[in-house]
Amino acid sequence: MKPFLIIKAGSRFKDPSLRSDFDDWMIRGLAVDPSDVWVVAVYEDEPLPDHSDVAGVVVTGSHAMVTDREDWSERTAAWLRDGVQKETPILGVCYGHQLLAHGLGGTVGDHPLGQELGTVDVVVNKTGQKDRLIGQLPERFSAQASHRQSVLVLPEGARCRARGCMCWICFSPLQAIPR
Repeated sequence: MKPFLIIKAGSRFKDPSLRSDFDDWMIRGLAVDPSDVWVVAVYEDEPLPDHSDVAGVVVTGSHAMVTDREDWSERTAAWLRDGVQKETPILGVCYGHQLLAHGLGGTVGDHPLGQELGTVDVVVNKTGQKDRLIGQLPERFSAQASHRQSVLVLPEGARCRARGCMCWICFSPLQAIPR
C-alpha cells in the first residue's frame, strides 16, 4: 500500500503547552494510521517524492506567505501542478490551498477585507455536495481560520466547492488542467 503524503509547509508557533504540529493535526483529522503517512517538510528543503509513490497528498498551512515566492514554495507549487496533471489526489489546507491555486495559475494575495481570524461559517455548495472528498461534510459547518491572504482568483477552469465568509475554502483543481 502506498503511503499518504503530508506536505508540511510550515510549523506552528512555538508554544510549550502544545505537543503537536500541523502534520499531527492533519493525521488526526484524516483518521489515518501514522505509519501509513509520509511527512515531507518542504520549508526545510526536504525533497518531494515521485507522484507515483503516494496514494494522495495533503498540503498543510504555514506562517509563510505564498506571495513571498520563496524557493521551497515555488518548487512545491510546480510539484503540485505536476501532481494535478498526473491526477494525484491533492487537498490544500489554508496555505496549501493558496499554494495549489498559485501553482495552477490562480491569484493569491492580501484579502481586501483584511485578516480573517477565528471561527468562520463554511458553506458547501451544490457542486461540493457531489464531490467525493467534501460531499460527506454537512452543508454548513464551522471551522477555525487564521489568514490574511487568500485565493483572490481561482485558476482557469477550477470550480468552487465550498466557501467561507472571505474566501474560497475548497475548489476542484482537476478542471484547471486541459485534458
